Amino acid sequence: MDIHKDIPPSRRDRKKKEMEEKILQAALALFRIQGLESTTVDEITEKADVGRGTFFNYFPTKDDLFLRISERVVAEMASFLEKQWRRMSDTY
Repeated sequence: MDIHKDIPPSRRDRKKKEMEEKILQAALALFRIQGLESTTVDEITEKADVGRGTFFNYFPTKDDLFLRISERVVAEMASFLEKQWRRMSDTY
């Protein structure tokens, strides 16, 4: 049981999550257009309007950033499939 689940995140935690999301969204947009290999960290930081140091505070490498995006996609897909499975099970 997680005793911290009812405690709202602190302002610092919210800001950290927002910054991470900002970087992830900028990277994802660039990856879609240019591909992973062709997109540079400088382009990501420019699009996200953050400094290089900020990027590396959140992601040690561009590969780590891509891994985080991949983990998110897998989690979303798993959630979608679970919902579909439940829906199918309810109809039979």
